[in-house]
Amino acid sequence: MKTIHRIFFLLSLVFILGFFSCIKETLDIDKLSTEMELNPSIALKIAQGTLDFRNLLDSLSSDLDSLQELNILQDKSLVFVFREDSLLSFEVSDIIEIPETFPESGPESMNFTIGALDIDDFSASKSVSLGEIVQNDGATQAIFTPINETNNIFPPFGPIGGGEYTVEPFSNYTSVTFSSGTIFLTITNNLPVEITTLSVTIKDSNDSIICVLDYLSIPPNGGSQVNNVDLTDRGPFSNQFRAEITGISTVGSAPNAVFISLADELILDIFSENVKIFSGTTILPDQIFGYDSSMVDFDLDGPEKIYKIIFKTAQVNYTVTSNIQEEILVRIILPATKLNGTPLVFEESITYNGGNPTSGTLILDNSITDLTTDPLKPYNVFPFKFEVEIVSSESLVTIYFDDDLSFEFSVNNIDFAYIEGYLGKQEETIDPDSLEIDEEILNKISGTFQFANPTIKFTYRNSFGLPVSLDLNVEGEFNDGSIVDLGASVIDVQCPADTLNPEVEGTIEFNKDNTNVEDLLVFPPPVKIRYSGSATINPLKDTTVINFITNKSKIEGDLEIEIPIEFSAGNLTFQDTMEIELDIEDEDFSVDIEFVKIYVNTRNGFPFDFRFQMIPLDSITSAPCDTLEFTFLSAAPVDDNGVVIEEQDWNQDEIEINQEFLENLEKSDQIIVKVIFNTTGNGANPVKILSDYIFEFNFGIEGKFKFNFDPDED
Repeated sequence: MKTIHRIFFLLSLVFILGFFSCIKETLDIDKLSTEMELNPSIALKIAQGTLDFRNLLDSLSSDLDSLQELNILQDKSLVFVFREDSLLSFEVSDIIEIPETFPESGPESMNFTIGALDIDDFSASKSVSLGEIVQNDGATQAIFTPINETNNIFPPFGPIGGGEYTVEPFSNYTSVTFSSGTIFLTITNNLPVEITTLSVTIKDSNDSIICVLDYLSIPPNGGSQVNNVDLTDRGPFSNQFRAEITGISTVGSAPNAVFISLADELILDIFSENVKIFSGTTILPDQIFGYDSSMVDFDLDGPEKIYKIIFKTAQVNYTVTSNIQEEILVRIILPATKLNGTPLVFEESITYNGGNPTSGTLILDNSITDLTTDPLKPYNVFPFKFEVEIVSSESLVTIYFDDDLSFEFSVNNIDFAYIEGYLGKQEETIDPDSLEIDEEILNKISGTFQFANPTIKFTYRNSFGLPVSLDLNVEGEFNDGSIVDLGASVIDVQCPADTLNPEVEGTIEFNKDNTNVEDLLVFPPPVKIRYSGSATINPLKDTTVINFITNKSKIEGDLEIEIPIEFSAGNLTFQDTMEIELDIEDEDFSVDIEFVKIYVNTRNGFPFDFRFQMIPLDSITSAPCDTLEFTFLSAAPVDDNGVVIEEQDWNQDEIEINQEFLENLEKSDQIIVKVIFNTTGNGANPVKILSDYIFEFNFGIEGKFKFNFDPDED
């Protein structure tokens, strides 16, 4: 519509300039009649210039979107580059999600009951003289008293009772119930004759019988014999023992005389070995009473099998509740976790505080854990070992076999720096989307336009140390219902080979040799372009390929479309219908214009031509009522590579707007404007646009008009 206004403004301007330029100073106005008609003819040069393509590029560059570039190559050819950054982006969380806390179900719990505890071995010794023994039997005492301290035949006696003797109390307990262990009683015979029989009953201070031990033929002069009793499940017993000789006998020394002394002794040595107790009041030695191990599973939801993990951050949070009246050392051993090459061992001291819980935290930052030590599940399993040790206060404490210590823990604040393993076959989807072209625009375009060598490049950066394949699906739907698929093959994305080079870059090109890109990037374009896709890790399910990722691993992909300005166009037509609004008082303006000619002189250095058509539409029937057609540019010749050989000579075209066309225009309320575009050879072969192409032009106009007026009229 604006174009129509400009045409008539130009015609009016030409008319006015022509009119005043033809009036001479010698004209005698008084001799003219009052009815006058002017028929001036005018010819004006209205425009000339040169269009340098470099200047056109400068103006284009300011209008190009930030995602587009127009590049000039070394051979002066041009390439449009369209970029879409981060078309594809996958991060670690899209591939694997390590729980921030495990076990996810809640803290791992275990309980340690003291059960049977070691106590130190105890011992005591008691010497019993011959005089003390025989005084328990009057007749025997009467025999030995006269021969005391003499050489004589040692008379036989017994068996007789030999009396009861209390040993010194043991210092390491007051009263205990034994779980296991052995008490030994050694009899050393310092008499000059053999003890034929000996029976000893051992009791505690509460008269509880511990054991009865019998001896036979104990040699004289320092000979000894030992006997023992099992303490399993015995007690409670006090810490002071008594030994009662319930029977002793000897056959004497006859016929030999020996030195007889009532001061000669039997020595009773009581001692214990490997004693454990269930309960009691005792001094406990340092000892480990609880062992346990735990295989904590990461409980990953997917197919991931992690063999090794390096923690950026992690901590073990624990709570200990002890009902044992002694200091406890809890030793937490992580046998498969190392820091600076050394397995991690933590020791936490828990002081008895009446059974209230004690909490703490162990830091695992920067440690490395081997998750393959469980033979039943050699992946995803974090091994723990625990030792619970009593730290002796060297004081008497009271303990019971069911005294316990409870321990619960969880691993929290987990953030990994590195993972190694097999992450399974997984597929991440590129969300489907589409791009639709305004149908109104497409309805205004006909003909063909095809780029010669368009390419689509997918540039990626990958720091996932695992196989990745990419499947891109792109298809265009055209106005006639046909569909063109890009036909891109599945892409194998390069991956880093080792952690020393954790990122690789690569570019995959889709061109006319490996896809249908030439059929997709055409003009008119598709009415709709649909795209989707997927990225698959470990597509071959090869479990022998060790995967690795870091906490910063990601795949990013950018799309780049390169369109060389090398194309062919055959009768590519742009059409639009515009309203005509003639704001002219005399609607019969066409009778005042005999003709208008526009002269177009051009020298074209571009390998394409333009044709224009203007078709008025009858305001009643809407049917075309005339056609004005003219060629604006003629294409320059090109060589076999589509490059312009030389500029054309100056070419002159005339556009005549006659009275008939103006009359038809007068009865129209709409006009169709068409621009028809052809490359050299009517679009048969592609042509290239170089940056040094120029176009020169001169525009002129000639017209003849009628103008009736009355000079006397105000």
